[in-house]
Amino acid sequence: MTFRIEQKLNIHKTNLFYLKKWLLSNNSKILHPSRIISSIYYDNNNFDMYHQSIEGVLPRKKIRIRYYPNESKKTFHIEKKISSVEGRYKEKMLTNIDLQNIKGAILDKDYGICNPKILVTYKRDYHYLKNTRITIDTDIHFYKIFFNKIMKTAKKSNKIAFELKNNINYPNDQLVKDFPFEIIRLSKYCEAVSSFSLS
Repeated sequence: MTFRIEQKLNIHKTNLFYLKKWLLSNNSKILHPSRIISSIYYDNNNFDMYHQSIEGVLPRKKIRIRYYPNESKKTFHIEKKISSVEGRYKEKMLTNIDLQNIKGAILDKDYGICNPKILVTYKRDYHYLKNTRITIDTDIHFYKIFFNKIMKTAKKSNKIAFELKNNINYPNDQLVKDFPFEIIRLSKYCEAVSSFSLS
């Protein structure tokens, strides 16, 4: 288990060009080619993970299956993203899934029986600057999952997700100095649930 800091910064989508220009002028490095990511989020019937994320409850978690749809050989991972008082960490393991019929609930010791609720897809860019990993998520789409089927009609987010990832010892005042942007709370899963009025 490795704790880490994850901070999301407020960048309006109209400023994406200037953000990338800022990264370039500060000699950021590209860590990985851009790629499309898909995540299937699970929750119980009360949407407890959604509500706890909105309220900022600690500890809390999100459960999702992540994959990369454009890869020739798709691999699927169950990920449990856990937020605690000590920091954040992630557990993951390989799994199998049929995207045409997403059967099978996940039994979680804290949330009970959880079923697939939302599919989120987006394009992710990867950068590295000032000992910090940076991800920029754009072209974010939400799909509701109904009776184990992914609905074809999507809703598009009007936001971009600009996130910093560093080790737990990275001081917050140094982060603010290194990255002079407003810190915000942003959850793609929560935005998706709210957009469909599911909770």
